[in-house]
Amino acid sequence: MLAFFINFIVVCCSISIPLLVSQIVDFMEKPSGQDGGIWVGIGLISAFVIIGAFSNMLEQSASFIQARMGDKAYAALVTLVYNKTLKVSPATNKNFEQGQIINFVQVDSEKV
Repeated sequence: MLAFFINFIVVCCSISIPLLVSQIVDFMEKPSGQDGGIWVGIGLISAFVIIGAFSNMLEQSASFIQARMGDKAYAALVTLVYNKTLKVSPATNKNFEQGQIINFVQVDSEKV
């Protein structure tokens, strides 16, 4: 849920950046002295930079959370398969050797 919430905020920031660019262009086209002067332009540019940096930091945080979640899922899947492998007796499993089973587990878990 945290990764979803962070990605939602990143999307909202990504949507607001073109709107800010439009506001900046409109400000540049107006004659000077209208709509608060230079401080409005400085505020718009500052908002653009702050939102861009904030969006980038949140995007990196979401990527880290998702990678950590993927690693935990991979480790859990490998553990489940190893537990199942250990419960099967070698007498019933004549088709594959132990090394082949371990290789299958690691390759298949990575694919999943």
